[in-house]
Amino acid sequence: MKLRKIIALSVASASILSVTACGTSKSDGPKGIFITYGEDNEKYAFVNPEDETVFIAELPLDKITDKKGHAVEFDDLEDGDTIQLEGDLIQTNSIPPIYAGIEEVIVIKDGDESLADKYRPLVEQYLALEEDPSMVPSASVELEQEMGTVTTNLFASSCQWVYKNESGEEINNSLPEDESVEPTVLTLEETEEDGTLTFSSKPESFKLLLHTVNGTEEVPFEKDGSEYEIQLKANATYELQGTWANGTVNYKFTTN
Repeated sequence: MKLRKIIALSVASASILSVTACGTSKSDGPKGIFITYGEDNEKYAFVNPEDETVFIAELPLDKITDKKGHAVEFDDLEDGDTIQLEGDLIQTNSIPPIYAGIEEVIVIKDGDESLADKYRPLVEQYLALEEDPSMVPSASVELEQEMGTVTTNLFASSCQWVYKNESGEEINNSLPEDESVEPTVLTLEETEEDGTLTFSSKPESFKLLLHTVNGTEEVPFEKDGSEYEIQLKANATYELQGTWANGTVNYKFTTN
């Protein structure tokens, strides 16, 4: 299940109180209850069953095993599974903490749906932060290339964005089109490449347009939970037009 490979690092980063990391010995790795959450269960986090605290860890997908040492696919992890992290772990001083340096993950107990139901509200309490209405949504494109996954942020080229502040005053945060601003550039390895498009907040609708010398055509996409699968062509110019409750945002990018 590809969706669950997304974790809440962006949310956690916003909650970091100190970037100082604390070392954890290889035998002291925490146990965690695996919990998925989000609109389409596209994100995951963990709850330590000993003190019922939430933590985040990006699992090494090729280093997950059961207690007998048999390989376990990430997609086969179930809500409520109890896992043990091992390695020369580093833990951030953040709320919730983030673990890095994970060398191995052991599934020590199979999924318990009652645990998942118990802890999911706790995870959502820590990680499902309210969206700031003043923030213009961002977008990104992920490409699977020879050297690994390459993610490129797309910056708004223009927007019409109106919101109300805490006093109820209507604020216009619009950005006019500026032709002098260079569009974001995506480097492709092939003449055509599949990509994954994501937004920082879900749009009500969007269009991806391909501009050519012969005119403009709309690029089809396939929705995959909170992500959108698209196909891009090399040496092309694109425009992404998104609509939200607070307005519209345009992003321009080219490929080479």
